[in-house]
Amino acid sequence: HETGSRPTRMALLDLAKAGPDQLYVDRRHGTRVVVGDRGRCHVFSPEGKLVTSVRYAPASIDKKRRTGAWVPADPEELEGLRHLAAGTEETRPDNPE
Repeated sequence: HETGSRPTRMALLDLAKAGPDQLYVDRRHGTRVVVGDRGRCHVFSPEGKLVTSVRYAPASIDKKRRTGAWVPADPEELEGLRHLAAGTEETRPDNPE
């Protein structure tokens, strides 16, 4: 982390800028993956905690998508992850009408 080789410091900025097509669910771990610029990938727990940040080659990202290791998240999940990561979990009624 101290060498700056891991892109951890960009996690919240990439999350804020991400579109719905940049958020995936890692089927193996149940984590959420935000894909940023230049191969930056940020892994968040379902509770919104940053687990790690890594850089992947474009071919590696494509392979994870193509093989189904990463599946697109529901579009509304992006906003929920933003709220959780910011520590402001959105409250929703149990039975909206």
